[in-house]
Amino acid sequence: MVMRRVRSFLVGASTRTLRPFVSHFSPTVGTTLLVSGAAPLTRCYDHGRVRTGPPSVETVPRLVLLNVMLQTFDGLATYYGLSLGVQEGNPVMRAAMMHWGVAETLLGTKGVACLMLPFFLLLRHRRLSVWALALIAGVYLTLSFVPWLTILLTEARLILA
Repeated sequence: MVMRRVRSFLVGASTRTLRPFVSHFSPTVGTTLLVSGAAPLTRCYDHGRVRTGPPSVETVPRLVLLNVMLQTFDGLATYYGLSLGVQEGNPVMRAAMMHWGVAETLLGTKGVACLMLPFFLLLRHRRLSVWALALIAGVYLTLSFVPWLTILLTEARLILA
């Protein structure tokens, strides 16, 4: 009897049957833990979502666009920041800038990155492409966008004051 209720709960129960199930088995030790742990599974099943399925069609192009915008912002902010006297934080980029020059290095690295990002559109149905683009965007948001935005807003505040 208990297994039949648990199985119906996991396979096809709606949220309306969750409350009687919990109230009927609450006195039993450990049942609340089972119900709370199984609730996300039924929500995914009820809405027809499969977590291991292919990403949505719009996800990869949006992530590619976000990454291109982050690369562009990073290049422009780096160029402006270096003109203010801020030192480049990436030692590889700093060495390349000393060897080839600031503008050439920024145009070359950001240009290659922006030209390579659209290749993810060919892999848009692969889950790995979503994870890779999200990881790249997260790294650039954390290590580039937030620091440069802080520096630029501080500079703007000094100019306006």
